[in-house]
This record gives sequence, C-alpha cells and structure tokens, in this order.
Amino acid sequence: ARLLADLDVLDEPAWQTLPPCDAEGARLESELTARARSATTGSDAYTVALQALWHNCPNALEAALSAARKEMDLMAQKLEFTRIRQQFVDLCRHFRARGEAAA
Repeated sequence: ARLLADLDVLDEPAWQTLPPCDAEGARLESELTARARSATTGSDAYTVALQALWHNCPNALEAALSAARKEMDLMAQKLEFTRIRQQFVDLCRHFRARGEAAA
C-alpha cells in the first residue's frame, strides 16, 4: 500500500510529460519531425531537437538527435585522426632528436 501511495506523486501535473493527445499536439509533433528529417546541418537538427524537447515531442526529438549525432560522429572521427597525427608527429620529432643526439 505504501508503494502505491508513493507513486501517487506521479499523478501531479509536474509529472505529466506526455504530449497533448489533440490535433494541435499531433500537428506540432509531425511538423517538428519533418523539420528534423530535412535538417541539412547538425546545427539545424540541434535547433529542432531543442524545440522538440521544449514542446515534449519525443518522435521529433529522436529524429533530430539522430541527424545531429551523424555530424557529431564525423567530428569525433576527425578529432581521433587529429590526435593520432599529433602523436605520430611528436614521436617522429622525439625519434629525430634522439638520433641527432647520438650522432
């Protein structure tokens, strides 16, 4: 009985996070989802993601995050390759310096 009483707090308005089940809520979800799918840059997708988060449109948020994630994954790969290149250059400099010191 105590568990059910504790869960009663979820019935308060602050916990009601489902989008409205009306025509306006469905229209907004549909519009934001379409904008997320047509976003041409990660920045555009991120903007739509913020709007979807604010208006509690989970399908649109998922689509926008998916589009933004693709661009972020590419940036992460670029960063990884840059770090590998930096380490390689440092290793070459260190190797060259040791070779010159031995000669």
